[in-house]
Amino acid sequence: MAPPYVPVPYGAAFSGDAPLGARVSIDPQSGLISGIAPGVGFYVVTVCVQEIRNGIVIATQRKDLQLNITGCTMAAATLLPEYMLCGNSQQLVVANQSTSPLISRWDWEFRNPAGQVVYSSSNPTADYTFLQPGTYTVKLTTNRGQQCPDSTEALALVYPGFNPAFTSTGACIARPVAFTDQTTTTFGTVNYWNWDFGQPNTMIDRSDDQHSSWTYPGNGAYTVTLIAHNSVGCKDTLQQTINILDKPPIGLAFRDTLICPPDPLTLRATGTGTFTWSPALNMTGGQSPTPRVNVTTDTKYYVDLDQNGCLNRDSVTIRTTNQVTLLMPADTLICQGDTIRLRPQSNGLLYSWTPVVGTLSSTSSAPLVVPAGDTRYSVTASVSACTASGSVWVRTVPYPLARLGADTIICFGTEAQLHASTDGSAFSWQPALPASLNPVIRPAASTAYVFSATDTRGCPKPSHDTILVTVLPKVHASAGRDTAVVTGQPLRLQASGGVSYRWTPAAGISDPGIADPIAVYSTPSRGIQLKVMVQDLAGCADSAFMLVKVYNTLPQVFVPTAFTPNGDGINDWLRPIGAGISEIRFFRVYNRWGQLVFSGNENNRGWDGRIKGSYRATGPMSGR
Repeated sequence: MAPPYVPVPYGAAFSGDAPLGARVSIDPQSGLISGIAPGVGFYVVTVCVQEIRNGIVIATQRKDLQLNITGCTMAAATLLPEYMLCGNSQQLVVANQSTSPLISRWDWEFRNPAGQVVYSSSNPTADYTFLQPGTYTVKLTTNRGQQCPDSTEALALVYPGFNPAFTSTGACIARPVAFTDQTTTTFGTVNYWNWDFGQPNTMIDRSDDQHSSWTYPGNGAYTVTLIAHNSVGCKDTLQQTINILDKPPIGLAFRDTLICPPDPLTLRATGTGTFTWSPALNMTGGQSPTPRVNVTTDTKYYVDLDQNGCLNRDSVTIRTTNQVTLLMPADTLICQGDTIRLRPQSNGLLYSWTPVVGTLSSTSSAPLVVPAGDTRYSVTASVSACTASGSVWVRTVPYPLARLGADTIICFGTEAQLHASTDGSAFSWQPALPASLNPVIRPAASTAYVFSATDTRGCPKPSHDTILVTVLPKVHASAGRDTAVVTGQPLRLQASGGVSYRWTPAAGISDPGIADPIAVYSTPSRGIQLKVMVQDLAGCADSAFMLVKVYNTLPQVFVPTAFTPNGDGINDWLRPIGAGISEIRFFRVYNRWGQLVFSGNENNRGWDGRIKGSYRATGPMSGR
């Protein structure tokens, strides 16, 4: 029997910009729409559904579905034309250049020059290290066997050992700078060069020669680019920055020195071009970068450098002396273990100190020394063959003794006594304490105390020692709330706040040395005051109290029939007292109109007569 409501498809067709004749079909049972998509564009498919009751159409519904028809190029397989492994690596890591979300499958194949597959993968990224050099084919297929498949191929040039390089000679304005190609290759031969000499605002600073030159019109930094190829297809680009100067640079080993005649001296210059030194007096090799001179008086020598007509000049001053001056510092006294710098006054060029042990730089003109005890330091200062020697005493005095004991720990609110020792003539404490070597302290919090000592034996510096006094937190002892029991009923006590406990009086308590013993009382009492002493790990202690009332009744709850909530300390509370009761589920107080004014669930805790902070408990009340 057919259901009373039957959805029947009326029809489905492209509308909007659909080309003439474009149609789709719909399955009348499943509602699945199928067809061949037309050209790229936006289309609307309209589905009409009739609702039929007892053979009569009672309603027709329409539903528009918008479709975006796109080209399969969105799922394209796209690679670079070539992948060059011409440097130092033979590993190729490559991914599809297209990142379309339509791609769901990747198939990679790497083939060697003989057409054999050496690598295959279905990962989005291919990663392979070639074992042999050669030209390989890289193929990527996307969505194989699915919608919108595509494939592409590229070449992998595996020819490691291709290294572009060049050098330049000359760096002067208006003079040619020569560029020499030094590119090397392991496979094939270098067969292509393209130079860009980096001069801005011109397109003629180019060359295709292997070796070339260029004349720069102004000084400054220029970026030179060389693009080189080899015969197996490798290409690479190299850039270098050169500095063009208005004159060739000259490097000098020194510009000012002192000698002791008749010692000879070699002048040293560096640079590219022809050197000429002057004056030629007492000089040999004046046309070389390293002439030799024998001077007897102060002389200034000039060096001229000619680099293809580009000129520069610099100078070296030679001073002479017939003796070395050396004035040693006075003997001194320092604290033992300290460092001191020795500063003699001298015109020497070279220095040699002894002893070497304890001297941080035995060839320095002003070395740092760390004497282990009284030490005489000797030095020889020299200018070529001329020398002078001297010495200085460095005496040491020990620091004054300043000793404190080990760090200590005290309980909150207690005292401690510090114990210091010294052989000095004076001492002080920080923070300030009484002028005693054994002061008594009572810090409120953990404190570091510094003991300083000084003496008059020659060491002007104080000695220090520090002790940390750690103050433990206050012990917060708790014995639990006051309670009431009936005779013979077990009562579990609940102390807290430490690690060890002692209850007194111990009568009736199962184990007075634990936090939660059982107490049983056989005779009634208006109040037994229990005290518990609580200690922490360091032995710091505090005590707490609780009151236990013992009733000679069956377990029940006592509630006062009246109370006077006026804050005078007498009958100010309306509260339940559970004798032998382990739990009070609720205690509620209502006024004469049945309105709830208080609710609680604690034994011996109740209402003080306040409503919203004010005493308003007048008239009849009821509690339950």
